[in-house]
Amino acid sequence: MTRRAVGSLLPLGNGRFRVRIGSGTDPETGERRVLQRTVSGGRLAAEQALAALLVEAQLPPTATMTLRSYVEGVWLPSLRLRERTIDGYKCKMKQQVLPYLGDLSLAEVDPYSLDSWLARLSDQKLSDRTRQHAYRVLHAALGRAVKWRLLPANPLDAVDAPRVERKTPDVLTAVEARAYIAAFRGHLLEAHVLITLDCGLRRSEAAALKWSDIDFAAGTVDITRGLHQAHGKVWTEPPKTVKSRRVVDLSPPILARLKELRGIGPLTSENGAAVSPDRITELYRRHLAKSELRKIPLKNLRHTNATRLLEAGVPLWVVSQRLGHSSQATTDAFYLAPGRERMVEAAQTLGGVWEPPDPASATANVAAH
Repeated sequence: MTRRAVGSLLPLGNGRFRVRIGSGTDPETGERRVLQRTVSGGRLAAEQALAALLVEAQLPPTATMTLRSYVEGVWLPSLRLRERTIDGYKCKMKQQVLPYLGDLSLAEVDPYSLDSWLARLSDQKLSDRTRQHAYRVLHAALGRAVKWRLLPANPLDAVDAPRVERKTPDVLTAVEARAYIAAFRGHLLEAHVLITLDCGLRRSEAAALKWSDIDFAAGTVDITRGLHQAHGKVWTEPPKTVKSRRVVDLSPPILARLKELRGIGPLTSENGAAVSPDRITELYRRHLAKSELRKIPLKNLRHTNATRLLEAGVPLWVVSQRLGHSSQATTDAFYLAPGRERMVEAAQTLGGVWEPPDPASATANVAAH
């Protein structure tokens, strides 16, 4: 079916177009139904409007409806997600998808072209995780086209997703963590570092904290919001999932120090205002650069918290709830990596299983009973 069979673009001048599609006949009057819209912004905007009308009329895609028109004019505007999530999708599409596939019609986006696309991304030396994220975003976009009956099936279902090798996060040992606590004593970020290490908070969660969120009598922190930053904007929003909104208990020594630091307003502030997430990362890196400590990213303080708790024998489900994970599987996948001491203890335990019992010990045990 060509575009002319279902719609037309009529130039009106000055970048304006009248977009029209036929959508069958009215069952009562027998008259032909026409949907039309006048848009500004040039041919691309007109193509996007045409794609949107086709979805509205539930008509199949034309051979000339490009993936770019569908993504930018139909799919992205339809999303009802968090602003940060949509920004991430736009970025992936702009950088890793549309430059390679955007000019193809929906009918031309087939498994072969998608396999070639992933190979080209690999040639660009992009990481497996970046390619995997791009795959998932495009799969979601094409999946929605299937639901809208713009495509008979999702062509990415026939293409293997890039695999990402699991990497154990670089975390601090207990000794190194104590050195970090000492290094940030008196620094603007002291409370941020303390509470991130102690409660395993995300950067956004710790950045959004106010002193009033800490119940000093109960020794707990109430996580109800996150402070986010992207594309030059800073905003506050509630946690993404129900489990991300939580109350986390503080350890006694950290609680004692926070009592000494407590104030009003934001937990981390400059001139009374909350410090933006990117500014926090900058200050963190700058302070560590002056020290002789082994450097790890700010986000790995959260990983350190999880790893140290698991090393200490805290149950997985407890660690998962403290971190605000949606499921224990997430905690297991990223943090369940025993250290050398635990591995040695495991071997010693097995040794007690494999070795036959000491006859003298066995006789003594019988006599004792």
